[in-house]
Amino acid sequence: MGKIWGAQDEGYKFPSQALRGDCGVGLLVQGVRHGVCGFQAVWGQRGLDFVVGAKKHLRRVQVKSTSSPGFGRYNVGAQHFHGRGAHAYTREEIDFVVAYIVPRNIWYVVPIKALLKKKHMQLYPDGSRWGGKYEKYCEAWHLLA
Repeated sequence: MGKIWGAQDEGYKFPSQALRGDCGVGLLVQGVRHGVCGFQAVWGQRGLDFVVGAKKHLRRVQVKSTSSPGFGRYNVGAQHFHGRGAHAYTREEIDFVVAYIVPRNIWYVVPIKALLKKKHMQLYPDGSRWGGKYEKYCEAWHLLA
């Protein structure tokens, strides 16, 4: 998939979280258009970035991204805000969180069932002594098929 300007700089900081998120969504769409998976765009500000798949197997996707490592891991928020604070996504809201690690140009395709009631994911693209429970979802595009 494509890379964004400055993305290979390990400590690269985007001017805003909104711009970082827009770049993540843009890169995912680019990957979708290049045959990673089919999609039907459903853009909006209601907690769902878009839907991917075919007519009978649509998947609701929320895109997240991170650009700053900490202690060998990347923390990705898997939450949304409404009412009184942050809430974990539910199966009723989305099917997948697709997380992009900007400086590494790595994607994680994580099913919501792996995240239930969790507001954050710790991603270890270089491995971890403690397991790294989401590493099996690294570049797992087949899950969206």
